[in-house]
Amino acid sequence: MRVQLSPSPQKHSREWAAGFCGATNHYLSVITTAIAPKPKVNNQIRAPKLRVIDEEGKSLDIMDLAEALNAARERGLDLVEIAPKALPPVAKIIDLGKYLYQQEKQQKKQKVKNKAGELKVVKIGQATSEHDMMIKIKQLEGFLKEGYKVKVEMFLRGRERANKEFARKRFGLFLSKIPMEHTVEQPTKQLPSGFITVLGKK
Repeated sequence: MRVQLSPSPQKHSREWAAGFCGATNHYLSVITTAIAPKPKVNNQIRAPKLRVIDEEGKSLDIMDLAEALNAARERGLDLVEIAPKALPPVAKIIDLGKYLYQQEKQQKKQKVKNKAGELKVVKIGQATSEHDMMIKIKQLEGFLKEGYKVKVEMFLRGRERANKEFARKRFGLFLSKIPMEHTVEQPTKQLPSGFITVLGKK
């Protein structure tokens, strides 16, 4: 997505800046609903000096705002303030649509990464019925589809702890009923209170 500009004399620089502002405001309102806060673009930028990076990631050193805007205009690209709190603020010359797409993609990756680090828990008992097992399995699969790791716990009460072998078979039966492909992040482990395992999305 690129804002098309025809070459203009220096005297028309103010008209160019105003035109860019209107166009980029439109793109921001349409594309950046998932990105917050919205970056300042072109003549929305207020910092008098900026550390500028070009579209290839090369540093152009510190520039006056007008000089940076002109460099972006000459390339037919936008000037996006990517680090407003830096001293001086950092701006990148880049196609606005491309920048917003990259940001959204990074946010999605981070969201998946965060979920992968979180652990959901599904608890069953030795006496959990077939019907309740299927309900728990649907819940478990829902977590896996969303990208979470799932810890499956079987808690044994009182006399149930006297027959760990029977409990282990019940635990294995539950795991064998999970139709969705998955990875075993932690093999079944026996605890004084029962059994646990950790599953992940394949």
